[in-house]
Amino acid sequence: MTCRLHFFPHCGGAVVVVGGTERKYMPDITTPFLLRVRGGDRMRLRGNHHEPQSLSFVTALTGLVFTRRLAATTSAPVTVSLVAHCDAAGEDKINGRCFTIATHSFATPAVANLSDEREEEEEEEAAVVVLRSPIVLTSSGPVHSLEVRCAEKKRGDPSRGRTTADAKFYAATMHGMQRTALTRAQVNLLRAADSETRRK
Repeated sequence: MTCRLHFFPHCGGAVVVVGGTERKYMPDITTPFLLRVRGGDRMRLRGNHHEPQSLSFVTALTGLVFTRRLAATTSAPVTVSLVAHCDAAGEDKINGRCFTIATHSFATPAVANLSDEREEEEEEEAAVVVLRSPIVLTSSGPVHSLEVRCAEKKRGDPSRGRTTADAKFYAATMHGMQRTALTRAQVNLLRAADSETRRK
């Protein structure tokens, strides 16, 4: 089997010829990323299978920072979790499948001693979670969305445990590296920006 690689500078891509079959690839970039998702929100990684995918990426998630604004008024400990929702089949398709990537429990909030009420609302308490090994997420993998769940310990009923907390005061910020395949339009935009910079 023969393999030949042809570059096409005008479009920034390449064509790999394997056994007489041509396969075209666009260039990719690898960058660190920070992505914040607020409590109660769900972020989609891709559309449905029948929808065209506009962005192709591979992400290695290495750590998270869970935060709570000191303006939170709950009087019970709250557990914040980053949950991954996956494709499901059969009986699981009704309720879906999910797994928890990381979690942190905040104790009863301390009262912020700040004179400016506006500053008090924006002040945050943070907890860092470093994953033992990276979690890989892709634009075409089984994980289709990420959700930040907030749960409050229910008083007087330890067997049932938790109920939904006021999620707006909580968030999870993801840290890691991402490799993104550029589209033709993005390549052209970068080339135009580079040309403009060179002229200056």
